[in-house]
Amino acid sequence: MENNQKVVRIALYVSLALAVYLIEAFIPVPVPIPGFKWGFSNFVVLMSLMALDTRGVLWVVVLKVLLGSFLTGKFLSPVFFISFFGNVSGALAMIAVSKTSCFGYIGISVIGAFASNLAQIGICGVWLLRSAYIWYFFPYIAVMGTVSSVLNALVAKGGEQWFQTYQRT
Repeated sequence: MENNQKVVRIALYVSLALAVYLIEAFIPVPVPIPGFKWGFSNFVVLMSLMALDTRGVLWVVVLKVLLGSFLTGKFLSPVFFISFFGNVSGALAMIAVSKTSCFGYIGISVIGAFASNLAQIGICGVWLLRSAYIWYFFPYIAVMGTVSSVLNALVAKGGEQWFQTYQRT
């Protein structure tokens, strides 16, 4: 029975993350940084950190990227690989930091965004562009990623509080 509940929880988090991912894919970004996305579906990943084990969180992240890229027509494109490695790196960083109990939602989210940004720039610089000049974008992406991650943390905290209230009733 416990295994069934875990699968249902993972499916719910994947569904919510995928819905936000798809909505975000069709909203134009008002920032003139090539390839920038807000990454708002990451608030679901942050919420899943508090409810699932490491394996469950990684399932949420991997399925979000796989299904989202498939539904948006980007599966196995360069964007897919950038997204995949960025999301997995960010999730692993958030998992590691959340185990220390030194950081709250905002700290965990900012560290995850930073790790994701590093992985994405690294993939672009080494594999796609084969140029170190891509690192000039990093300060801009890091600032925007920090803003986005703080917003994600606030939404995740609000979602957790709502969920706890909903469970009591």
